[in-house]
Amino acid sequence: MDRGDGRAGGGAGAAEQGEESEADAERQGRGSTAQAAVGALFAALLYAVTDAYTAAIQAGDTEAVRRIARFRAALMALEAALLRDSARRGPPGGAASRALH
Repeated sequence: MDRGDGRAGGGAGAAEQGEESEADAERQGRGSTAQAAVGALFAALLYAVTDAYTAAIQAGDTEAVRRIARFRAALMALEAALLRDSARRGPPGGAASRALH
């Protein structure tokens, strides 16, 4: 539709873009919230594991110290892998995320 100002159908296209931008922002907000929740979960787990590690050291339980240290290392490796994967995929709701679905 020519509006006489050189823009064909400008109003409808802009409205659609605005709706897409709002939907992208909403998806990114949910993704940011989810990432923050996962980060808080890992922080709480590492805090609890560190407390258990300290208690095992104070109790002189070397076997428990070894087990907790292995678990803590695995937990930290998992967190690092999730962060790398998240960085590789880009922001939630972004083009890479939409291409997967």
